[in-house]
Amino acid sequence: MMKQVNTLYTLLTASALLGGAILWNGCETESVSDQKVTISPSFERLAINQVLELIASGGFEYTWSLEDETIGTLSTRKGPRTVYTARVNPTNAAATAITIQTVTVTSTVSTGGSTNTVASGLQASGTAMIEHVPH
Repeated sequence: MMKQVNTLYTLLTASALLGGAILWNGCETESVSDQKVTISPSFERLAINQVLELIASGGFEYTWSLEDETIGTLSTRKGPRTVYTARVNPTNAAATAITIQTVTVTSTVSTGGSTNTVASGLQASGTAMIEHVPH
């Protein structure tokens, strides 16, 4: 009787381990390099004092930044949305100059296949380009 119990216990344990391995193995995960953080719209043309709402997606805890703080401003630096305001007229700079602003959003991204699992320190970013045009 004891041998039957031990054999049954061994079979049940092996079955549980195998089942767990199948479940664990069956989950697909995305690598951080596969995570995409995007900004919409990704390109726009603005004249001086025009505004544009930018919306980030694909991550959590968004942080916005500008390549050139002298030609435009952001309404906020945190969150999934911000408003960009053009602050320069290209004709006031060099003749026929085209001024391009790069807006970047950086975000924490999820690990694994679940949006509920966030590992600290895993970052991804997206960019949008804003061309400043003469008014």
